[in-house]
Amino acid sequence: MSFDYDVTIIGAGPIGSTLAYELAKENIKVCLIDKKKVIGLPLQCAGIINKRVLDVNQFPDGLILNNVKGAFLHSKNHSLSVSKEEDQALIIDRVALDQFLYKRAIENGAHSYLSSKVVAIDDVEGKVTFQNESTEKSIKSKIIVGADGPLSIVSSAFGNDFDYYCASQYLVKIEEDNNQMSFVDLYAYGDLFPGFIWQIPVSENIFRIGLFSNNDYKRQNEILNEFLMNDFQYKNYEIIEKYKGKIPIYNKENKLFKNRALIIGDAASQIKPTTGGGLLIGFEAVGMAKKTILKVLDSEDFNSLNLEKETHDDNSWP
Repeated sequence: MSFDYDVTIIGAGPIGSTLAYELAKENIKVCLIDKKKVIGLPLQCAGIINKRVLDVNQFPDGLILNNVKGAFLHSKNHSLSVSKEEDQALIIDRVALDQFLYKRAIENGAHSYLSSKVVAIDDVEGKVTFQNESTEKSIKSKIIVGADGPLSIVSSAFGNDFDYYCASQYLVKIEEDNNQMSFVDLYAYGDLFPGFIWQIPVSENIFRIGLFSNNDYKRQNEILNEFLMNDFQYKNYEIIEKYKGKIPIYNKENKLFKNRALIIGDAASQIKPTTGGGLLIGFEAVGMAKKTILKVLDSEDFNSLNLEKETHDDNSWP
């Protein structure tokens, strides 16, 4: 059987691009496919990650916008603070991070197709069909990786069922300087359970304010507007941009692999259950996926594409 690539990765976000980079370093012929014209846009992330991320992936310090050491936790009637002496989390330029990781993969030998929407996969033959403008193209690879988010076409091809929470976020500018740059604010209101509102300081006068919940996007915008009017401590502010995204809900019945294909990152619901964040866990999963893929390519035993076996043996898995 003839193949165009060893590995085709659907989704050139941070997880897909990091896996492409790690495989390209091993002289694996790898291809990235993404429907976006510009990687990283639109923004779909709060952009706060545990500082341990630098233990599993490296990126320039210039992508770090702020460091935080604690949080203020708020209910309707009470507030408390939690902090440590050292910084605990990084506020990152998520768009620039995605673009850096993608560019790094390409510079190390990965090929790519942008503005390309995948319309079908064949996990038995290793075939991926995608549309680019008015043309349709098919490529074949020994392994297909779905790093294509909570609405993953690869996961869907496995027959998986998936659900998600809606998440909305505003970029808010204030007129005065924020004097609590080292703290994020989390608002755990009972009517939002299991979700919450976050207030993340990006700079002295810029915040990311968002929430996830069981509500649809329209209602979430109403909730955020109400929050800004009633609970936001700064009265003079401007909403600069609005974003929305999806947080996958884990389903233990879903498959992580089938025949020549596997899923990773948000496509596999590999996220923190407390916050919905996925970068740290996704980057850790990249190491496991790389090890598994190299073993499978070496042995040609595609029954070994079971990433679950690797996760149970890895003590770093949260």
